[in-house]
Amino acid sequence: MIGLLRAVCLAILLPLSALAQSVAVTTGDHDGFTRLVLDYGSVVDWQVGRTADGYEVRLTGKGPTYDLTGVYDLIGRGRLASVWVDPETGRLRIGVGCGCHAIPFEFRPGIVVVDIRDGPPPRGSSFEITLEGNSLPEIATRPVRRPKARPPQTGLPQTTDPLPAYDWTGLALRRQTASKPGSDARLFTTDPALQPLRTALLQQLSRGAAQGVVDMAVPAPASGPQTLPPTAQMRLGLLPGLRVDADPDAPAGLSAKGQACVADSRLEFGAWGTDRPVAEQLAGAMAGLMGEFDTPDPAATLRAARFLLFIGFGAEARQLLLQMPGNQPDAAILISLAHIVDSTPDSDPAFEGMAACDTAAALWAILGEPVPGRGTAINRAAALRSFSALPVHLRRMLGPPLADRFIALDDADAAETVRNAILRAPGQSGPEVTLMETRMDLEAGDPATAEDRLQPLMEFSGPATPDALVALVATHYALRKPIDPTQITTLEGFLHERRNNPDAPKFAQALTVARALAGDFEAAFADLAKTPAALAEVWTLLAETGPDSAVLTHAIPQAGPLPEVPAPVAEELSRRLLDLGFATQAGHWLALVPLPQADLAARVALGTGDARSALRLIAGSDEPSTMSLRSAALRQLGDHAALARTLAEAGEDDDGRWRAVSEARDWPQLAASGPQPWKAAAIAAIGNPAGAVTEEQGPLSAGQALLASAEETRMAVAELLSLVAQPVR
Repeated sequence: MIGLLRAVCLAILLPLSALAQSVAVTTGDHDGFTRLVLDYGSVVDWQVGRTADGYEVRLTGKGPTYDLTGVYDLIGRGRLASVWVDPETGRLRIGVGCGCHAIPFEFRPGIVVVDIRDGPPPRGSSFEITLEGNSLPEIATRPVRRPKARPPQTGLPQTTDPLPAYDWTGLALRRQTASKPGSDARLFTTDPALQPLRTALLQQLSRGAAQGVVDMAVPAPASGPQTLPPTAQMRLGLLPGLRVDADPDAPAGLSAKGQACVADSRLEFGAWGTDRPVAEQLAGAMAGLMGEFDTPDPAATLRAARFLLFIGFGAEARQLLLQMPGNQPDAAILISLAHIVDSTPDSDPAFEGMAACDTAAALWAILGEPVPGRGTAINRAAALRSFSALPVHLRRMLGPPLADRFIALDDADAAETVRNAILRAPGQSGPEVTLMETRMDLEAGDPATAEDRLQPLMEFSGPATPDALVALVATHYALRKPIDPTQITTLEGFLHERRNNPDAPKFAQALTVARALAGDFEAAFADLAKTPAALAEVWTLLAETGPDSAVLTHAIPQAGPLPEVPAPVAEELSRRLLDLGFATQAGHWLALVPLPQADLAARVALGTGDARSALRLIAGSDEPSTMSLRSAALRQLGDHAALARTLAEAGEDDDGRWRAVSEARDWPQLAASGPQPWKAAAIAAIGNPAGAVTEEQGPLSAGQALLASAEETRMAVAELLSLVAQPVR
C-alpha cells in the first residue's frame, strides 16, 4: 500500500515540478544591439508583436513562468528599459527605451532570441505589427534618466582625468593605517556604497583577462609590511591606446583569414531606405551628386549607392560608384554587395573569408560564394540574424540563393529558418520563394509535395515558368514518373532561348533527363556528350525503368571503359544483364561496385563457370536464397556427395536430393531411407549377383529367380524414369 501511495504521489508531483521550471532569460550588450535569450527547453510555437512601449512575446497555450532575476546583471537600461510578465495575459513584455527595433529569431529549437537593434525597423517588418494585426508608429528615442553625481569623497586622490578613476594605492594605505593599533581610520571596503565599484572592477578584470591584457596571479603571503609602488593603479576608464570594453565603434573582430570583419554599421540595409514610394526616395537619394566645381560629392554618392542597393539595383549602384569615383572608403564593399544582389561573379570579393565573422559580413560572404566548400567555417547564427534584419523585399530576393547554399552544406535547419523569415512577412512571397520551397521539399525527400507546389506556376505562363519546368523534371525524376512529351517540346524552346546564357547547362541537363523519363533513351544517351552532368540520372533511369532492348543496346559496350555510374546503378545493370543471360557483361558492371551483394556476385561467378568463387562468396551464409546457389555450384563441380549432404542438412527431401544421392552412387542410403521408386531401384542394384546359385537351388530355380529379379529391376527403372525429369544438358 505504501508503494502504491508513493507511485501516485510521484505521478502527481513530477508534472507539477516540470511545470514549475521557469524559462531562463539572459541578456548581453553587443555592437549596435542588446540581446535577450529565452531558453524554453523544448520546441515552442512563438510570436512577437509590437506594443505601445515595446514588444511582447506570446506562446501558443499556457504561458510559462520567466526567471528575470539576472536580466540587468550585464546590461544597462539604454535599450532594454524594462521587462516583465503581463499578469493578465501571461505574455513577456519588453519595454524599449531608445529609437530601436526588435528582430527575433529561433537560434535552435527551444531557444528564441530577441535582438533590440538601434535605428528604425526594416521596411515591412512583421514584428512592427501588434499580435492583433494593428499598426503602431515607430518607437522614438526617449531621454535616459541618469543619477546626479555624488559629491567627491574626501581622502581619495583627485585626478584631472575626465574618466572616472579609482586609486588602489590610497585604499591600501588606509588599510595599513586602519590595521595599526589605536587607529580610528575607516575601512572603505566595508562601505556598501562601493559595491557597484567592486562589481564593475570584477567585470573589467574578467574581460581584460579573457582578452589577454590582464594577468591573473595568486599573491604570495606577505612576510612583513609592504608598500605598493607608486605606479600600481587601476582605472575604471580606459588607458590611452587600449580598449577592452564593448563599444559601438570597437573593431568587429577578425575573419578566419585574419582580416578585419566588416562592421554591422556599414551593412545596415534597413537604414538605407524607408517604406515610402520608391520614386519619392529615388529623387532624394540621387540629388546633390555633383558638388562645387562639378566634382562628385562622396557623401551623396554613398547615399545614392546605398539606396540603389536597398531597392535591389546592383548594376546601377556599381555603375554609379565606377563613374563617380572619389574618396569613398566603402566603395569596394558596396561593389561586392552589388555583385551579390545581382548574382554576378565578382573578381575582387570584399567579403572573401568572412563567413565566420560575428557580423552581417558572414551573410554576404556566404552569398558571395557560388557553392561554399564543405567544412568551411561559417557563423550560422550571425548570417541568419543578419538575414532576418533585411527588408522584406531583399529577404524574398536573397532568401532562395541563401537557402540553396545552406542545403548544399547539409544544413536543412538553417534553410528552414530562412524560409520562415520570408514567410512571416505579410503578402505574397512570389514564385522564387515557391521554387525555393520546392527545392527544400526535394532535399527533404518529399517530391509529391514539391510537385503540388509547382502546379500553380505551371498553369499560367510567367517569368518563373522556365525554372518551374526544370524543377518539375526534378520532381518527376524523384518519383520515377514519366513526363508529358509537350513539356519536353517546351523545354527545347526554353533551351534554345537561353543557348548563350549562363543558365543554359541547367536547361540542357533537365531536357536530357526529361527525354529519359519519357523513355526516349536513344535521344537521352545522344545528349550525354553535351550534358555530362545528367549521366547519373540517365543511367539510373535505364537501370530501373528502361526496357530490356535499351539495356542490351546501351549497357553492353562495344569498346572502351564503362562509364562511372553510382554503385547501386552498376549493381542493378549487372542484375538485369545476368537475368538476360549475359553473365560476362554482368561481371564487368559488377566490378565497378566496391562491395557488391554476395548472392549477385555468386550468380555472376556461376554464370561464368567459376563455381569455387561462388562457394567462397556465399560461405557462412544461411539465407534461403543462397541454398540454390550452393547446390548449383556443387552440381557444377560434380561433387554429388557434398550436394547430397548439403541438401540433407537443409532438410530437403525432394527429388533433387535423392538424385544427388543416386549420382553419388550411394545405393545403401537409397535402399535404406530413399523414397519410391528410388528405394526399389537401389534394392535391385545391391541385390544378389546375377547367376548366383545357392546350394538349395538348382539351375532351374536360380534361373527363375534371376528372371524375377530382372523383371523387378526393369519395373523399378521404368517407374523411376517416368517420375524423374530428364536433366537438361
